[in-house]
Amino acid sequence: MKIIYLESSLDDIEWVGFYYRNIFPSGKKEAIKHIKTAEQLISNHPDIGQIYDDKKNIKELVINSTSFSFIYRIKSENIEILRLWDQRGNRSHLRV
Repeated sequence: MKIIYLESSLDDIEWVGFYYRNIFPSGKKEAIKHIKTAEQLISNHPDIGQIYDDKKNIKELVINSTSFSFIYRIKSENIEILRLWDQRGNRSHLRV
């Protein structure tokens, strides 16, 4: 299945880039590898994530060896990434 990053994830992607450029640059190479691996895993096995919101059919997949997770949903032939969530954040502010 094709992965599509929705507009709701753009600020998150920007934050991940900032984080690995300015706060933890030594982890950037490994983080990119783990993010790409997680993308491939979701693409090949869309139902692998834990249920995040059963009513909206939203799932979460923790990205190994990072503090980030994909918040996503399955739509037709696509995987829509709603958020690239920093798990250290306050979930009460997470809107999907």
